[in-house]
Amino acid sequence: MLREQTVTGWPIFLREDIDWASGAAVQYGDAGVILVKESPKTVNQPAHYTGAFHANPAGLVSTGWGLVPAEIVPDRFRECWANWSIVYQGGDDGLQLALKRFDRARYPVFPRRDLFILSNTWGPANPLGGQFTSEEFVMKEIPALADLGVDVMQLDDGWQKAGGGSDAKGFLPKYTHDWHDIKAACDAHSLRLGLWVAIRNADPDHLRQNLDELGFITWKADFEHLGKRADLVCRRALGAQPDRGPQPQPAGPADLHACHRR
Repeated sequence: MLREQTVTGWPIFLREDIDWASGAAVQYGDAGVILVKESPKTVNQPAHYTGAFHANPAGLVSTGWGLVPAEIVPDRFRECWANWSIVYQGGDDGLQLALKRFDRARYPVFPRRDLFILSNTWGPANPLGGQFTSEEFVMKEIPALADLGVDVMQLDDGWQKAGGGSDAKGFLPKYTHDWHDIKAACDAHSLRLGLWVAIRNADPDHLRQNLDELGFITWKADFEHLGKRADLVCRRALGAQPDRGPQPQPAGPADLHACHRR
C-alpha cells in the first residue's frame, strides 16, 4: 500500500527511472520542489499512460499525461492526467505540510457533504461477505447502526440481482419490494445508503435508477481497470447526467467501441 524511497547525494550522476511513484521530490538544504501525478499509479494494474519520473544530471522530469500522440483529435478537447509542481521549504516537515496544503486546495472538504461515518456489510467474511446483504440482515442492521450513530450503511457485493465479484451484474436490488422497504427503514432511522458495484459491468441506466430511488449513494467501485483511453471515456460517461452538473465531452466512434456493456 505504501512504498517510499530516498536517494541521497549531489549531483545525480546517473539516469534513474521511477515508474511506481505518484510523487517525487528533489531537496537541497531545507528547500525543494515536488512533482505530483494525479494519474492512478497502482502496483498491479497501471492506468493508461501514467508515465514515470526520470532523474538525471539535467534535472527531474515527469511523463505520462494520459494522452499519446495518436489520441489527439482535432474536433474536441481531451482531458489528461493532471501533473503538479509544488515548491516548499522547511525540510521533510515542510514537504509534508506543502502536500497537505495542496491537497486541501485541490480537493476541498465540505463537512456537510463529505464527513460521515460509514459502515460496510462485508464485515466478518465467512468465507465471503455476500450473505450480510440479505434482506433479513439488512433490516436488522439499520436500527443497530442508527443506535451507534452511523450515517451511511454501505451494501457490499451481494445486493445486486446476479453474480458476484468480478462477474457481478444486474445492479438493481434483489429485494422483495426493490428499495421500498429498505429505504423506508433507513429514512425512519436517518440513515443513508451506499452501494458496491463491479464498475466495469455496470449499466449506467441501472446506477442512475438506484440514485433516483435512493436520493443519495456513496459508491464503492470495485474491479476497475483504466488501461486504455476508451476505459476512461466509458467511466466518465457513466457519471454523465443531464441535471447534475457539467458533462464530459462526447466520445467519438473510436472511443465508444469499448463502452458496450459486457
